[in-house]
Amino acid sequence: MTKSVRQDLNTWQTFLKNFNGKSLILSDRWLTSDQFHLFTDASGTYCYGALFGSHWFSGKWDTKWQKQNIAFLELYPIVLAVEIWGYQFQNQCINFHTDNIALVSLINKQTSKDALIMFLIRRLVLHCLRNNVSFKEKHMYSSNNVLADALSRQQVQKFNRLAPWADTVPKPVPNLPDLPSCRNP
Repeated sequence: MTKSVRQDLNTWQTFLKNFNGKSLILSDRWLTSDQFHLFTDASGTYCYGALFGSHWFSGKWDTKWQKQNIAFLELYPIVLAVEIWGYQFQNQCINFHTDNIALVSLINKQTSKDALIMFLIRRLVLHCLRNNVSFKEKHMYSSNNVLADALSRQQVQKFNRLAPWADTVPKPVPNLPDLPSCRNP
């Protein structure tokens, strides 16, 4: 059994330890990020950000994270947003949007040959399982993601000007976790 398969099984085991045995049949109506107002973005050299309704966060990459591929960096704020606000998506089918076209396929397939991307995909899947959320990823053009783009470039004044209805204080984000020592097979 490969290390990757063991990690997948560990994700399921973690979920099953806390599963209460109840699940709801989800509606076949897919809600979009527009309905949930969840927008995320990452900049490889600056930081990352997310906007959910009026709530938002922004975080800065440390030097180890800046060296990662952009698909990994774009995935992180999606996973973090689901970890922070996922309970509000409970029992829903949701379309998330990203302006990184390569990431769309990775998330929809829920697999990657990149071990670090799989580290984040497993976190995403685990939180969605816990909240009974079914998800799909769709591509959106960067020109339509201006608020999250401003957050990912530390342009908070621009963000505040464009989104006067947003909270004045960002949601605190945890420190970036240490990157796991993953090597691709």
